Amino acid sequence: MAELINLNYSFFYIKLFEVSHLSFQTWHNLIDLPTELVIKPEKIFQAELEILSANIKDDVVEVICNQYDKTFDYCGGVLRISANRIEICDEKMNTISLDELSSICDKYWDTFR
Repeated sequence: MAELINLNYSFFYIKLFEVSHLSFQTWHNLIDLPTELVIKPEKIFQAELEILSANIKDDVVEVICNQYDKTFDYCGGVLRISANRIEICDEKMNTISLDELSSICDKYWDTFR
C-alpha cells in the first residue's frame, strides 16, 4: 500500500500517544510450543511485522500480523494496542489522514478485483 503514495516506499510509520497497553502474543514456528507474550516495545518491533487484519475488542486494537524473518522463532502473532491517539505517517514522516488511508486501501484492494 505504501507504494501507492510513492513507488519507492515500502512501509508506514505509526506514532502512538499516551499508550495504556502494548503487547504481542507470538505464534511459534513449531505449533506445539507455547505462545509468548512480549511487552517490551524494543522486542515487539525487532521483527518487521506485516499487517494482515485488525479489529477492536474492548477498546484495544488487535492487529493480526505475519513476520517472515527466520532468525525469530515465531511467524507472526497478535499485536494489541490501546492508545489515546494514533498517527500514521509515510516514510518521509508526512501524516496520513484516515480518509487518505481509506482511499489508499480502496485503491489497493481494487487492483485485485
